[in-house]
Amino acid sequence: MGSLRRCNLCLKRTNMTRDHIFPQSIAMPVQRQINFILKQVKPEEKSKRKTSVAQNGLQKRTLCGNCNNKVLGTILDPALEHLCKETSVQLRNSKFLMNFVMHLEKVQLNKVARAVAGHFIAHDDNPSHKHLLVKALRRYVLNPDQNFPEEYRFHIWLYPFKEQAVMKDLFHAQLGSGYEPFAISAYKTFPLAFAFSNKIHNPAYAIKGTLDITEYLSSDLDEYFKIQIDARSVVDRNWPFAPIKDGAILTSENGSITTKPYMNTKPYPY
Repeated sequence: MGSLRRCNLCLKRTNMTRDHIFPQSIAMPVQRQINFILKQVKPEEKSKRKTSVAQNGLQKRTLCGNCNNKVLGTILDPALEHLCKETSVQLRNSKFLMNFVMHLEKVQLNKVARAVAGHFIAHDDNPSHKHLLVKALRRYVLNPDQNFPEEYRFHIWLYPFKEQAVMKDLFHAQLGSGYEPFAISAYKTFPLAFAFSNKIHNPAYAIKGTLDITEYLSSDLDEYFKIQIDARSVVDRNWPFAPIKDGAILTSENGSITTKPYMNTKPYPY
């Protein structure tokens, strides 16, 4: 029986179930080291753990059974799984080809975007009732007839790395550019990374290799798309937790994490 609290997604007060923030179908639940990125230096944060070890991947008890098993597990996650598996297969093939461009077919983008949003919301330790992005994404996930929130953008890029990350509320500023800070939150696990951001006004943040697919999103969950990804353009593995030239990152106190496969380095006794 799960713990009684409000579900991060539907906000109903009930028993929680365990959600793999990075679904087992796309990320093998191996032992991983979790690194907590503290956004502000506060006296009360100094005593908290900076790292932990998760035996079966990052999991949280933040979703009710309906949101976890039906909304995500049954309806949305299979589309995310298909996209990631097809990308993995073509990524392996790209090692033997020059100038390789991936052609991904039968991609249900409207389910993929919602699945990513659902797991991104599930990562919070507590429901974010007033957080503007989370509120907009919550309505988007739970209402199949609703379009992607018009004030935000959705991005995809190739991510051929073992590290995972959920990064929330990063505000990029480029010194002397005259542009307002660029806000972005990301969800990254091999072989793809995804991000929600505000509209890009400063062209410096139109990072080469990222695809802004917002204009293709609609309320038609069953619509299929073809996606092309240039395997030659690999985005910096740390983006968006990496400032650009003459740039800086402003952060909030909202938690972000990175994970990597854990290796016990303690020597064996003889």
